[in-house]
Amino acid sequence: HVLGAPLSMADLEFVEPDLHRSLAWLQHHSNVQLLHLDFTVTPPASSSSFASPDMRVHELVPGGAERTVTDENKHEYLALRVRYHLLDCMGPQVW
Repeated sequence: HVLGAPLSMADLEFVEPDLHRSLAWLQHHSNVQLLHLDFTVTPPASSSSFASPDMRVHELVPGGAERTVTDENKHEYLALRVRYHLLDCMGPQVW
């Protein structure tokens, strides 16, 4: 994102290959609501910005814990996950 280019799933492949594979699978399959995903992520326990027990789940959007990932909104979810893992989560390490 330093160059101002949009982030993509391909960018994630080099940083977190296992996560990239999981999200790519989600991108190419249907009926994702059966996975019971929502618009949240659980940061690693070692993340200093989430040291408080109340901060163990990070909502990708306001109300994300109540928003189910479906075939209709999975592209938004994927974009938010990529952004979170490449910018929001890694920001302190990169900057």
